[in-house]
Amino acid sequence: MSVTAYSKTHTLRWPIVDDKGQPLTALNIHTLPLRTVRELRAEYGLVDGASDGVSDAVLMKFEKALLLRSTGLSDSEYLRLCVPDYNSILRHVRAMVNGKAEPFLAEQAMAQGKKVAEVDPDAPVLLVPVEDKFKGRVSQIAIQPPTVHLQQEARKHTDPFQQTLVIVSTCTELDFDALLDMHMPDWNTLTERVTDFLSETADFFPTSTAND
Repeated sequence: MSVTAYSKTHTLRWPIVDDKGQPLTALNIHTLPLRTVRELRAEYGLVDGASDGVSDAVLMKFEKALLLRSTGLSDSEYLRLCVPDYNSILRHVRAMVNGKAEPFLAEQAMAQGKKVAEVDPDAPVLLVPVEDKFKGRVSQIAIQPPTVHLQQEARKHTDPFQQTLVIVSTCTELDFDALLDMHMPDWNTLTERVTDFLSETADFFPTSTAND
């Protein structure tokens, strides 16, 4: 069963004509799964978590690729955008790739006339549900802190992303494919919490998290 990406609409301040000669007055900007972003990073030779030594030209091409994939624009339509509209769209794309799910979940709730739910960092609701081959569709995840043994096992992998994948998979009990299909705001939410578990001391977490 397919899942629907989270999307938001940007109304073009300066509408353009699409490739079919029709007026284009608004764009739907949607979230991307981790798998897609990693494929694009590899295409442009970007190493996970490192931008040092990467030229501005490469970063601009990468962000263009993200924007095209997030909006469905063609190259020629992209070039017709006026710069202020481009700046607005790119800001949304960056937030959807680099930000967490919480603000989007709040926007979604308000748009539906619902109360904004309090966020539980150890049991986050997913902005975009995922399909796990063992659990089926998953819309909320319980995150457990990693053990020292898990941390040591993960360090046996030389690839930093593989280390992260092993730890997050174990802490969430989700398979690798489900994590790779996870949309970026949800992935960022999970990895931030796991990073807290790996780097913070016990007194950083409330009693319910520490499982005292």
